[in-house]
Amino acid sequence: MARRRSQSFQSWSLGLISVIITGLVMYYARVAAIDYFAARQMERTQAALEKIQQQATRQQQQQFRPAPSPAPVDEYDAQVMKAADESQRQHDAAWEKYYQEPRGCNNWRTDQQMVECLEYKSRAKREFEQKWAAGEFASGT
Repeated sequence: MARRRSQSFQSWSLGLISVIITGLVMYYARVAAIDYFAARQMERTQAALEKIQQQATRQQQQQFRPAPSPAPVDEYDAQVMKAADESQRQHDAAWEKYYQEPRGCNNWRTDQQMVECLEYKSRAKREFEQKWAAGEFASGT
């Protein structure tokens, strides 16, 4: 077996210095990379905060804008709207008087019961609408 030849102090020192320098370079490169990414993250956070502040400012400005004044309503339109409201009120009152909910439909116990109750109400609503359109409830009864 060949015996390993000892290195000279000079080559050993040079190797040690290279390892130390390489370690320092890698350390400072990592620190620089971390600083770079931290700075980028701070920039992104700052940009996001500015965007949120701008949105909040816009929302505040929109909240404090005076509401547009409603368009003037002429007398004819007012009468038409009043008649439509009255007609809808009579329609709703007639439906309430017409529709009698079957016993047990105010508290469903099964899915089948729910379906039957909803179908019953749907049929009753169709019948009511047909009678309403035919004028059977014109007097409000």
